[in-house]
Amino acid sequence: MRESSGKEKPRHDILQRDMLQLWYGAVCKRGNLLIAVYLQVLLLTGARFEELAALKWADVNFQWCSILDS
Repeated sequence: MRESSGKEKPRHDILQRDMLQLWYGAVCKRGNLLIAVYLQVLLLTGARFEELAALKWADVNFQWCSILDS
């Protein structure tokens, strides 16, 4: 399967370790705490923006610090 799909193209949509400090700085300077937290949670969890936008408080388990799978 891998051979038939051709050569993998380099990705340009990923955040490199060297970029993290600049990224966090830019996110925190946005002036909107809600958006800053939203973007950080997206990065830390790897969730897609639709998945996080659909998250409800009932999906969050504060005892075990986890997100329930709906």
